[in-house]
Amino acid sequence: MEMMGFLILAVTITGIILLIKYQLVGNYERSFSALSGRQETEGLRSGINSILSTTEEKSGKSMVELIGTAVHNEKDVIYFGPVIGDVDVKEEIEWRFDSILGHGKWYLKAKPPKIIPPIQVIMILDSSASLCDDVKEIKQNLLPTINDLIKDKKNITATIYMLPGQGEECCGEEKIKMKCEGDDGINIEETSYLHCLDFETGFGSGCTRPPENEEDWGRGLSCAIQKGPNEGWVDDSIKVGIVISDEVSYGSELKDDSCDLNQENQDSLDIGINAAKNFGLKVFSIKTNTGKSCCNECENCQSECNICLMWYDDVPDWQDTWVERRYFTKVQCSCDQELENQMVKISEETGGKFYTVQKAEEVSEAIREILTEIESKEDYFLEAGNSRPEEKNIRSYTITIPVPYTGEYTDVNIYYWS
Repeated sequence: MEMMGFLILAVTITGIILLIKYQLVGNYERSFSALSGRQETEGLRSGINSILSTTEEKSGKSMVELIGTAVHNEKDVIYFGPVIGDVDVKEEIEWRFDSILGHGKWYLKAKPPKIIPPIQVIMILDSSASLCDDVKEIKQNLLPTINDLIKDKKNITATIYMLPGQGEECCGEEKIKMKCEGDDGINIEETSYLHCLDFETGFGSGCTRPPENEEDWGRGLSCAIQKGPNEGWVDDSIKVGIVISDEVSYGSELKDDSCDLNQENQDSLDIGINAAKNFGLKVFSIKTNTGKSCCNECENCQSECNICLMWYDDVPDWQDTWVERRYFTKVQCSCDQELENQMVKISEETGGKFYTVQKAEEVSEAIREILTEIESKEDYFLEAGNSRPEEKNIRSYTITIPVPYTGEYTDVNIYYWS
């Protein structure tokens, strides 16, 4: 019985020893495997860090600097001037990583830091008296509109440019002043992000091609682009132009009661389009009420739409007298389609959008829609290497690098497999 008990004990102890030995060997093998894998990972990371620390020969920039500059400029190829020329960042990444990680065994992705780009708006306002109610609407409601959008995380600044020429009082007893400021008490409330400037004609404008009258919105747009918003143009901003008028550019006061646009009209429009396209500015045009809907097919047209009264206190015979003026003549009504054609053209050619409104309050609604829907271009990614395969055991490494000129940082994600 004792022998049987000892045998059972011996077998039990032997079994325990064998089990312990197996576990020790297994743990050693697992420890060695983990250690080996960790050493491999650390070695690859060291290799990646070494690659990113290398200097590109032509530019003298490190790979970290080149990647940061590429995501800032949102271009794979960076131009460093006539001496150095172009540096293809993607190409520089690929041959370096191929030499360390092997061709087809890695993938790199980097994107710009999430920065809300500023939206800079220049607004060109027709200052003729027929825009009186629209100007009043903008003076009273543009600031609340922008404030609402800023609360919704939009980074917006706006500078209004009033076209030169009239600046008179209109709209009956209210005597709305068609300038940024007047005695009517209805003025643009200026802030750090909203300003209003009155254009001057001739040499006083500070422009190469200044607007010549209160309806010359093509040249006005070109001049506003040249002068810039009150704070000056910012390199990375989204640049927006808004043109508001009820007449073709340079005006509808044409000869022979016709609406055959003359060279002045065409020149003004072309100058505006070319300036916007060359500068990368999107133009959104708003056609206000031309009175066409109120004209009886423009036969003997004397529109009752949108009529304002003008104060003629500078005319001796009309001293202190209100005189009713019918601003929408037969010519202006027939120019409605020509105005639409011009505005559609400038908006389509610059990537903007055309709006038509009938009431003054609709101008604010159109401006709100423009500034709400305007977005930055699609996100850019710097990508190099091969797409990540699904059937491989993929390892990843993330390194944070600075983005030049912004004070921001971004992540470079690197994936590799064997």
